[in-house]
Amino acid sequence: IGLIPSLFWAYFTAPDLNDEPMDQLGNPASATSDYIREYTSKIVQRYKDSPAIWAWEMGNEYSLEIDLPGAENYRPPIQPVLGTPDHRTERDELKSEHMLTAYQTFAETVRLYDEDRIIRTGNAAPRPSAWHNTHHGTWDYDDEDQFKEILERDNPNPYDTVTVHTYPYSYQDLGPHYTGDIYSGPSESLYEQLYRTQKHALEIGKPLTIGEFGANSVGIGELGAEKRMEEFLFAIEHNQIQLAAVWVYDFCVHGDPGWEITFDNERSYMLDMIADVNSRISSRDAGPDMLFEPERLNIPNEYFQSLDGWLVGSTCEGGSDLTRYEWDEAVKGDAFGRAELHAPSCTYWLCSNAVTVTGEKVSLGGYFRMSGGHDPNLQVNMYADGTHLGEETATLPLGDVSEWGWHNIREKGGGGIVAIPPTVDEIRFCIVMTTSDDASAESPAILDMDNFSGFELVPG
Repeated sequence: IGLIPSLFWAYFTAPDLNDEPMDQLGNPASATSDYIREYTSKIVQRYKDSPAIWAWEMGNEYSLEIDLPGAENYRPPIQPVLGTPDHRTERDELKSEHMLTAYQTFAETVRLYDEDRIIRTGNAAPRPSAWHNTHHGTWDYDDEDQFKEILERDNPNPYDTVTVHTYPYSYQDLGPHYTGDIYSGPSESLYEQLYRTQKHALEIGKPLTIGEFGANSVGIGELGAEKRMEEFLFAIEHNQIQLAAVWVYDFCVHGDPGWEITFDNERSYMLDMIADVNSRISSRDAGPDMLFEPERLNIPNEYFQSLDGWLVGSTCEGGSDLTRYEWDEAVKGDAFGRAELHAPSCTYWLCSNAVTVTGEKVSLGGYFRMSGGHDPNLQVNMYADGTHLGEETATLPLGDVSEWGWHNIREKGGGGIVAIPPTVDEIRFCIVMTTSDDASAESPAILDMDNFSGFELVPG
């Protein structure tokens, strides 16, 4: 067991303890900086000879707090009864230069007493707009070169790793500009994001460490969490990421069991999954030498501009209509269309036209919404030549989607890694839905779909 202590977990603690605003993290002569030096020197000198210490870490996700547009809305919390100020000002809005100065203060102090151990920032994966946040004060998305620039900026020397906490940003409601599956890189999947992060860490010349990854079952169900964990571990293993820590073992935060993993709870299977990956990678005798770049699943834009090849059918008598529609709030802006389902208590399926695949593994994502369903536990299935590809690899049951609004398949149980037989070069995906008892032509059940995406691994 190795420990990586995070010495200044919350970025506002050291300034608050010294009655200074946040901008004093950026002043090497401040009481805050003196405190960082003193506390770091005491801890490192006391424990530097312990084999249990694997690395030293500055804090937790400072990089998510810097250079934010509308920064007055993201100032640190206050708790005057515990000694914080009773209000915050502009000086409490964290800038990248403040963060980087504090990082330097910490790392230089560590190196005075420990010349060998890893030093980590504790950063999150860069926001998809991190470069634009800093340079233009906007939420515009970064390109790949800008993503790499932020990775290098936020993990400066003498920090000797690139450190990220990796989750899909679509776990969070990003407000009125929310567009679903959002990954840094820019990327279309967790696998692609971790591929690009590892690729650029190698170019920078530093090992990649993932300080946190994990799957919260709240909102996506345990099956969704299992699929999420499967995709994480697949990406970690196949991108040869050197060190990663799951969030979170035996730590129920604020009574929320959705993250917690123990040997005795219903999420213990995740420890078995991690053990299997560790067993395979323990036999490696070298670091990353060849990465498998994912290809975006071959779904051209015009795929969503036509109904040609799409199918809607049912297990009983009853009509259905398949029509194009234009909705401003479509997740990706390419609203496909809707199936209006007329027969009561009837199981319908809506199937895509054929998608070309060339890879060995496929991960699928997309969005849908429904109303008038009897059982909201929908399913997404993949088919090849009319044959279901197999429950163990292709069935993606979805959680409760009874609320009207766009729902992300990856976060409702989808997003798992699907094996594609070598003889298959086209797949269809189908959503299955059962209508309620009062469905009719006058009051149809409705199933909307929007812009499916995904990635595939192509043999090198």
